Amino acid sequence: MDKFFKRGGKAAKEEAKPAPKKKSGGPLQDFTRGLVAGLLLQAGVVIAQRFQELREHSKRRTVKIEVHLKKGYEVWKKLFDEDARNRAAMCDEQMTTCERVSEKLAVVTLRGVDMKKFEEFVQNPDFAKMVEPYVEKHVTSVLSDEGETSQG
Repeated sequence: MDKFFKRGGKAAKEEAKPAPKKKSGGPLQDFTRGLVAGLLLQAGVVIAQRFQELREHSKRRTVKIEVHLKKGYEVWKKLFDEDARNRAAMCDEQMTTCERVSEKLAVVTLRGVDMKKFEEFVQNPDFAKMVEPYVEKHVTSVLSDEGETSQG
């Protein structure tokens, strides 16, 4: 037995051999492996970005606004329609609705509202100047999945 474990024995020679290297499949296989690895990495980045977008979108709310008008609905509605580009920066403008309740009352529903941008928008002095001749007051309700959360 001692001979077997001696330095020059068969077992020692087998342990001393380095592991055989994997042979490359050639340039095409190496290229394919690199391409697949790159695509997987890129797909992972795209998926992570999409999850971030979904998280941000889940923070968005629906806002209902009662607009009590000083002037008639048609005059105010023209101003409202001209301001679509500014609203699009804070909500999903394609989902915005505006309903005429009476000559002096409209209800606007904004969906997909980024609340931080909405607050900045309504607190902007330029917005106040723009609507002052047309609007007596705004009554705002912020809705969530569970229903109404606040009014102001």
